[in-house]
Amino acid sequence: FRSGKLQAIVGLKKDDDAEKLALEMVGDKAFRGETSGWAYLSLADVYDHRAEATSDVEAYKKEHAYLQRTYLASRAYPEIAAKAMLRAGDVLKKIGHMDEAKATWKMLAEDPKLANTKEAEEAKKRLEQNP
Repeated sequence: FRSGKLQAIVGLKKDDDAEKLALEMVGDKAFRGETSGWAYLSLADVYDHRAEATSDVEAYKKEHAYLQRTYLASRAYPEIAAKAMLRAGDVLKKIGHMDEAKATWKMLAEDPKLANTKEAEEAKKRLEQNP
């Protein structure tokens, strides 16, 4: 229930409410594993909304931190980890950290656990487009 509610309020861009609920979820031991991974991705979405609205580099950095936390903590869930890694690379590119972006995409593209994800294919394309 909570994760559906979280997804809905993120979609509606009610960022303050989404942030509060997501932080409650990641702090609640009842929400571990996959649910926690999706909650961290939702926190990244909140900061993406804020960064896009204001072009605030600090918001992009916070988004990246949540994405990094997600892919490091959600290795057992390839779909979540791959989404987080691809987006993390994209955020790094947006803030001008191209070498780190390429390193993140390369890590995703070469990770055997994530090789079968569409995000790994996208990472390969991004590496080809940004030599």
